[in-house]
Amino acid sequence: MSILQFALFPLVSLLLASPPACAQVTTGLDFLNIGVGARASGMGGAFVAVADDASAAYWNPAGLSRVTPQVLFVHNAYIVDMRQEYISAATRIGKWSIAGSFNILDVGSLEKRDDTGALLGEFRPFDLALGFSAAYEVRDGLSLGGTAKGVMSDIDVETATGVLFDVGAIWEMPSYGPVSGLSVGMAVRNIGQSVAFIEEPVDPPMGVRGGLAYRLGLPAANSNVVVSYDVERMQGGEVESFFGGEWYYGEYISGRLGLQAADTQDIATGFGAHYRNFVVDYAFVPFEFDLGSAHRIAVTYLFRR
Repeated sequence: MSILQFALFPLVSLLLASPPACAQVTTGLDFLNIGVGARASGMGGAFVAVADDASAAYWNPAGLSRVTPQVLFVHNAYIVDMRQEYISAATRIGKWSIAGSFNILDVGSLEKRDDTGALLGEFRPFDLALGFSAAYEVRDGLSLGGTAKGVMSDIDVETATGVLFDVGAIWEMPSYGPVSGLSVGMAVRNIGQSVAFIEEPVDPPMGVRGGLAYRLGLPAANSNVVVSYDVERMQGGEVESFFGGEWYYGEYISGRLGLQAADTQDIATGFGAHYRNFVVDYAFVPFEFDLGSAHRIAVTYLFRR
C-alpha cells in the first residue's frame, strides 16, 4: 500500500475539520450544487465513493475509471417549477477513461419590470455547465480523475462566465480480508477564480467531500447491497453528512434510500430497472417548508459488444 493510499482519508478529515478559509463568503453559480443522476439522488447524495456510472463526471471524476462505455440522460423536475437536464457520455481510450457532460438549469419565465413597477415582458434565466473529464487507474484499485468545465449564468442582459475544475480520487480496497468491498472516495469541486456578475465578483461554490462505500454480496438471495456515507464542507459553510443505501436483485431490479442531514431535505427514495442495454432509474426527493419535491428520471444506454 502506498503513502498516497494511506493519506487519502486523513487528508479529507483535515480539510473538513479545518476552519473556513474566509468568514464572509459571497458565492454564486449555486446550480452547481444541485446533484445529478437518479441513483445518486435516491441515495441521498452519498455517492463520492460509489461513483461508477456516467454521473461520476459530476460526483467524482476518478470514478470514471470503473465505468463501461455509456450515455446517461437525466431529467430533473426540480422545485418551484425549475427544470434541470443533464447528459454525460463516457468511454475508454487505452488506459484512460474520458467523459463529456452537459448540465443546464432552467428556472422558468419571470416577469421583467422597470423602476416604476411597469411590466416590460418576461425573461428566462438559465445556468449552464459544459465539462470534459478524464480518469486514470494509477495502480490496482486506486484511480485519480479531474474535470474542466466552462460555466455560464444568464439573467436577462447580465451574464457571468468562468472556468472551474474538479479533482477526485477513489481507492477500492483489496478484495480479500476484513476490508473487502470497502471503497474510499474524495473530491474537491468547483475550484476556480471569482466570476463577475452584475459588476460584483462572486466565488464559485467550492466544496470538499469525502466518503466511504461498502459493497456486500448476498449470493444466497441473488442480491447485492451498497451502503455509503459522505461528509462535505462547502467554502464558508458547515460540515454536512449524507447517508445512502442501494439494493440490487440480480442485474434487473434495484431499490434505494437516502438521507441528507440538512434542514430542508427529507428522506429520498428511488428504484431502477435494467433490460438489455438500457437502465432506467427514478428518484423522489421531498423538501420541507412547502418547497415541494424533486423527481429525477434517468435513462442510461450501455454500449456492449
